[in-house]
Amino acid sequence: MTQTERTVASTDVMKQYYIGGMLSGGGSVPAPKASPADWVSMVNKFQKGAMSTRLQIPVIYGIDGVHGLNNVYRATIFPSQCWL
Repeated sequence: MTQTERTVASTDVMKQYYIGGMLSGGGSVPAPKASPADWVSMVNKFQKGAMSTRLQIPVIYGIDGVHGLNNVYRATIFPSQCWL
């Protein structure tokens, strides 16, 4: 499986290179002030590319987030555990 960063991927890249995993690295969001609908739309486009290949294997999507991740505009931030 190959994993790539969201900023260099597209539906065509998903099909051509058989990308198996996607990552939104630090601060990588689909749009400024991204809503839940923006995230769903973006991931669905990548899934469409992955599912159009011969084997139709869905992509795994991850978000790099530590210490209270908030990549969804106006969402509640749940901080990470306090390390003692």
